[in-house]
Amino acid sequence: MNTATAMRLCRPVRGFHRYRVREDGTVFVQKFHNGRGADKWKKVSVRTEGGVPCVPLTQRSDDGTMFKVRLPVYYVVLTSFVGKRPPGHSVRFRDGDVTNNRLDNLSWHPHHTPSEGTDRE
Repeated sequence: MNTATAMRLCRPVRGFHRYRVREDGTVFVQKFHNGRGADKWKKVSVRTEGGVPCVPLTQRSDDGTMFKVRLPVYYVVLTSFVGKRPPGHSVRFRDGDVTNNRLDNLSWHPHHTPSEGTDRE
């Protein structure tokens, strides 16, 4: 698969215009050479923090300063393909594996409280 085809299968990462993500959780960053963007894409390295795969994302703020954040891959996938996290929701891994960040394994799920009986035996 060539780069152009691979990038068509990706979605932009919300808030980070140089990044794209595939349904399988692979994140790419657009590389600029000599001030030109062309179609140069590089896979972003994943690091595990607290058992959760995360990716570093860099962006220029409105005042021109650069900032860098580390976001969980599940968050990047869900916000890019599904939308923002609804209030009162958290991520749900359908198979229980926090390292499986494929879109078909993820969903936003309402929080449960003890009054709903989820913490009772």
